[in-house]
Amino acid sequence: YTLTKFKNSLMINSSMSKNKLDLVIFDMDGTIVQYDSSTFHSSWDAVGMATGNYDRWMKLLEYYYPRRDLYTEWTNKNCQLLQGCSVEVVKQRIFPPPYTPGFASFCAYLHQQEIKCGIVSSGVDLVANHILQEQGLDFALANELHTNGDFFVGTGEVKVPLWTKNETVREVIKRYEADPQKTAYFGD
Repeated sequence: YTLTKFKNSLMINSSMSKNKLDLVIFDMDGTIVQYDSSTFHSSWDAVGMATGNYDRWMKLLEYYYPRRDLYTEWTNKNCQLLQGCSVEVVKQRIFPPPYTPGFASFCAYLHQQEIKCGIVSSGVDLVANHILQEQGLDFALANELHTNGDFFVGTGEVKVPLWTKNETVREVIKRYEADPQKTAYFGD
């Protein structure tokens, strides 16, 4: 389904309250946003490109992507490349986010139907929190990039591991006391 087709399907079924969703969870990179920075449409890669570290960033991607057990190390290496870079300059280069067509209207529809919705992503919190505020989502969980307010400090924290995102999705479903059968997840 595209988001528009899914929205239309929900509208047709909205009169059947037993079928009403409790929760909608979105992946971010490649689903909500479509950055042109890499084949993954990744917020990580968009940040790397915005800081001028794109070549080194892509070398890390090439090395670490096939090595699932080294995800935290990969995240740490990416964060180190950001040290001393201006947060404001990055924001100017990556915002507004390149939303997938239909995403904003779908969120508006979910709010109208009083269906909780949010993000669970292995992308970066800088983008996830922007989307949270701009689209009025209920939550956003993504990997943290640490700053001192003005500059990236070269550290971060894995909140949503790329290869075990499903576990984080299960935790969110429990936290919101949603029925898994009435939860929709959109990811690429």
